[in-house]
Amino acid sequence: MSHISNRYLLIALAMASTILCAGYTFAKEKSLSVFEQIIDSQIEAFQSGRNERAYSFAAPVIRLQYETSDKFVDMVREYYSPVFNPAWYQFDEFQEIRGRPLQAVLIQGPEGKIWKAIYQFENVSGEWKISGVRLFLVKAAGA
Repeated sequence: MSHISNRYLLIALAMASTILCAGYTFAKEKSLSVFEQIIDSQIEAFQSGRNERAYSFAAPVIRLQYETSDKFVDMVREYYSPVFNPAWYQFDEFQEIRGRPLQAVLIQGPEGKIWKAIYQFENVSGEWKISGVRLFLVKAAGA
């Protein structure tokens, strides 16, 4: 192989590597949307009064604490009102910490405050379930 052929081969390999890496990044970003879909589906279920459907997204650790969909929904309504009845929400950054997926969501609660909800997920028999949500106040109403 000549010097010129080697150079073209290296350029072709570099281009192929770039394309493959871009494809991998796209596939990874696309697969992350499963967490957004779960959150979106649960919020939609809360808003439409479909308690069993909202409860179906909860991981076993949550289901052990709240043995029925009604108890679960009552807890969310009382302690997580921004998640239960958001004025609006948008997905924020995604992270994985120690193998646990975390999806951040910015939410405006019914009282006008802006919150950041951090959803944690657990894989249960090949299916992702919500294993916890932490709320952090970002902006008080009218501030």
